[in-house]
Amino acid sequence: EITVVGAFGLKDLKNFTGDSPFCRCETRGDNKRAGASFETDVASSFEPVWHETHLIDPYVPGDDLEFALFDRKVQRSHKYEATVRLPGDLFHPHGFEGELPLNQKGKETNATL
Repeated sequence: EITVVGAFGLKDLKNFTGDSPFCRCETRGDNKRAGASFETDVASSFEPVWHETHLIDPYVPGDDLEFALFDRKVQRSHKYEATVRLPGDLFHPHGFEGELPLNQKGKETNATL
């Protein structure tokens, strides 16, 4: 199970309107291709709070989790605004609790997930 609590500091992201953010989480294995995934509900804030718990199935121990933040109101909603990757060895098998710094176009930001 994965719980996405929220995102913070999104005003620091360039070109992010904050009107309709949502988060997508995908597993990334050795082949680097996306596997199982889920999306949070769409929020309406620069500080979205989701507190959503999802089950990723199937999950292969060792796979990373990649989180991508999108803005639904942006014309090209398939284009992510920021990402962060959580290596599998940081959460499996004992879990992970904490904030993850979001990157935008390869640059670290003050925004977190």
